[in-house]
Amino acid sequence: MLANPAMLFSNSVMEETMAGEYECALKNAKRSKRPSRQTCELLRAAADNGDPRAIYAIATWYLHDNEFTGTNFKKAARMLRKAADAGIAEAAYDLAVSYEKGAGVKKSEKAAFRLYVRSAMLRPTMK
Repeated sequence: MLANPAMLFSNSVMEETMAGEYECALKNAKRSKRPSRQTCELLRAAADNGDPRAIYAIATWYLHDNEFTGTNFKKAARMLRKAADAGIAEAAYDLAVSYEKGAGVKKSEKAAFRLYVRSAMLRPTMK
């Protein structure tokens, strides 16, 4: 039986790998006007490794349609929840909008309000 690759690396090495995949995806995306297949693969790899920024990025693709994902509000909401739980303010905000509109989740003003407040609390304060 093969060892789980994640078990072979320390947490810091895994974090560097996640950051590397995400950063490579960003650099790749900046080179063209539209996301490439390589950008998509890098983001998916980073998301599979638990990078909340990549999870959020892919969730927005499901929200706003993308040639690699199509539109899927339920899948977007699940991914937004993961990213919001990891502290991504924008994900909490987008999930709040989803609850407000009932897009991919059961419409709930109460849940939307809680998520709007959470999103505001996650944002850094302005000085």
